[in-house]
Amino acid sequence: MTIDALAIGDDEFDFHEFAAVGPVLSDVFDGVAELDQTTDRDAVFDLDAYDVFVDYTTKADWTEDQLAELTAFVASGCGYVGIHCAIVVDSFVEKPCDELASMVGGRFVTHPEMTAFDVEIVDRTHPVTADVESFRTYDEPYHLDWDEDRVRVLAAFEHEAMGTMPAAWVRSKGDGRVFYCSLGHDAGALETDGVRRLLRNGLAWASGDQ
Repeated sequence: MTIDALAIGDDEFDFHEFAAVGPVLSDVFDGVAELDQTTDRDAVFDLDAYDVFVDYTTKADWTEDQLAELTAFVASGCGYVGIHCAIVVDSFVEKPCDELASMVGGRFVTHPEMTAFDVEIVDRTHPVTADVESFRTYDEPYHLDWDEDRVRVLAAFEHEAMGTMPAAWVRSKGDGRVFYCSLGHDAGALETDGVRRLLRNGLAWASGDQ
């Protein structure tokens, strides 16, 4: 089965620069999916050509029509993969993006500085984590507000200022599947083997291939 995926990122943030991250994502998903990339959010109106949407957007300023298209795409039985900044960073916009936060299962609160930390696989019974060992990474640790009743946390980390935070989770949306990974601040962070395995498996699962 060939998985067709569309990745959307932003070109206005040097700290989540899609021009730098995009090529690394192509490498991460090589052999798993055919990955098209764009910074044009109106590309969501052509999602009928894809199995999975990969979200690396930072600014939560989706229009109502774009959001309706995206959520309908997932609810119809397709997949959503959110990476790091996709977790609804409302601090850049005037109006909180509650609909997207509801679909993903949580939202960004804040983050301390980048640091090295251990990521523990807390659920080894799920296809996404079946072949992933706990690992150490250097990344931007996110403080998240997540819906514990609606998401299944697969990996987590400890931080002295935040306590235990999820690093990856899954949930369902209608007939579709949602995978979110809080790791992947930049191209370097996406080189960690454990992160790459989570993303590859997460995309395959979101597509329904697992």
